Amino acid sequence: MLSAAVEDELTEAPSLVKSATLDLNNHIEVLPAVARDGLSSREELETIQPHLCHAHDQQFQRCNITPPWKVIIIPLTSTSSTPTAFWVSFSYCHSHGDGTSGAIFHRTFLSALRDPALTAAHTSDPVFQPSSLLPLLPAFESLAPFPLKWTYLLGPVLGALLPRWLANLLRVRSSISPTGPNMWTATRMSCDPSYFRTGLQFAVASAATVSGLLKRCRERKPGVVKLTAVLHELIVRALSASLPAAQASSFVAQTPLNLRGAVSAMGRDDFGPCVSVAHHVFPRALGEEDGEEGDLGEEAWARAAETTAVLKERSASLVNQPVALMKYVTNYRGYLQKKIGAVRDCSYGISNIMAFDPEEGRNGKREGHGWTVDQMVFSQPADAIGCPVWFNVASVKGGDMVVTLTWQRSALGIEGGDEDAWARHICSRLERGMRSLAGM
Repeated sequence: MLSAAVEDELTEAPSLVKSATLDLNNHIEVLPAVARDGLSSREELETIQPHLCHAHDQQFQRCNITPPWKVIIIPLTSTSSTPTAFWVSFSYCHSHGDGTSGAIFHRTFLSALRDPALTAAHTSDPVFQPSSLLPLLPAFESLAPFPLKWTYLLGPVLGALLPRWLANLLRVRSSISPTGPNMWTATRMSCDPSYFRTGLQFAVASAATVSGLLKRCRERKPGVVKLTAVLHELIVRALSASLPAAQASSFVAQTPLNLRGAVSAMGRDDFGPCVSVAHHVFPRALGEEDGEEGDLGEEAWARAAETTAVLKERSASLVNQPVALMKYVTNYRGYLQKKIGAVRDCSYGISNIMAFDPEEGRNGKREGHGWTVDQMVFSQPADAIGCPVWFNVASVKGGDMVVTLTWQRSALGIEGGDEDAWARHICSRLERGMRSLAGM
């Protein structure tokens, strides 16, 4: 996929085509080094924060010739005897890969660092010729029969075809997401190309906190409650404490699903947009304005178990997956333009790419020598027609977990208007909730 350019990008019939050559000058950038001495893990994250925002806000150019991806290297210097280290930022278009694809890239890159013999012959020529023996993956929706039930299909089709006033009168929605009473949706969907910027803040859970959270999940009953579901509950608590009740009586959430396990034509390490989504409705968390901490409570644990069950079922099923609705969209530009100015259909999303195991190489082989990864960050750009805020979760096995909160600047509609302060408050509440639940 990294050799795939996008032909007819701005038409109704774009396609991926393999580039005959790749000029790595267009894909690799090395930034000035950052001094690591005396920096805590969080402070180090804050030094790369502006680089992440900048990468998110850049549009890929000439995609018909140049595949839309880039690797940004940020060297870390130290006066001590610590090993050589650097941040590797892999930025890519969603047309080419999902969140899991980023982890696949880093796993492959780490394997190549450990064993350079696995890569092509060393050369100083930045122009690379991709192998013609590796075909591009077909469109994901063509790899499996994604069946749709009429009860699932009818609403989105009618909602898209009927005039808005008639759809509202008949209570027909083009969206597939559920609704909640007085759900928080921030401002209406908007996209001003002159000022379309990504905001970004971090919430960090230490290795001990992550271990404590996983222990609490196992104590409920192994397999019944997973960490992603618990994070939903903690995020709803943080949002409830940061938004007035008049604006947020409920929250509708999205969780992207990795469908590689459900599509037999996809391998575990196949790079591509192999993703769907699950939806959830959560009530406002009561009592959080007073700073209530501690256990989730039985109702929240029950919801977490239900969320876990939904994620397990939806990630293993091909029935009623939103990706199957794409074939019914005949005018993508019109479909997307129609969304601008409409109310958002969700409150937030959690995208969890799970724990990265540095010792796990390509094809599941164990590799425990040489280079390693000691921290991982996952983020995504502002979402003009989706969730107003995204919580992007990544961790290293046995290490810290980083939750990166991203949002579209000037789109939150919060009181006071200081979005960065609001986002820092959300992250602080989330960190405190994770530590408290973990018993830290």
